Amino acid sequence: MKSDSHIVLRLLTPTVVERGGVRHLIIPLLLAAGLAFAPWPALADMMSDDMQKLQDMSNFDRNLLVTNAMQLTDLEAKNFWPVYEAYLNDLQRLNRSYAEIIQSYVFALRTRTFSDDMAQQLTNNFLATQDKELTLRKSYAANLAKVLPGMTAARAVQLEDKIRSVAWYGLSSQLPLARQ
Repeated sequence: MKSDSHIVLRLLTPTVVERGGVRHLIIPLLLAAGLAFAPWPALADMMSDDMQKLQDMSNFDRNLLVTNAMQLTDLEAKNFWPVYEAYLNDLQRLNRSYAEIIQSYVFALRTRTFSDDMAQQLTNNFLATQDKELTLRKSYAANLAKVLPGMTAARAVQLEDKIRSVAWYGLSSQLPLARQ
């Protein structure tokens, strides 16, 4: 079995994949995905202006990544981007909920006020937010299916899943497990 460090190094190795004559770079996906959760205040004791600049940059990188990976026709792009932007706006609200949960967790750990009751409450809030995210993703997939061919809609959902997965991995690797 390969070690985790080998897997991470393998993920960070620039790999070019040929598909339908279009070159897809893995590194931009990983870098943009790392920015997918840009508004996470648990990582930021930054000023709100700095956070807004970071979020604007990450949105630009994310849009560039999506543009390159999706390879949409002009008509597909015209139909895709309004759906994607609405999804991102809704996702941003969910990210704020996740950020509040994480901030509460980190604060409680730092101040040594983390209790069983707080752990249960934060777990319930986290799972409820995950349920809302799943509902949002189902709605996003259904909306894409209305405006894009099946393969293109599936690619968009897969791409978003990859972005979220990499971002979650990066975030979760920084958060300590709950302990007594």
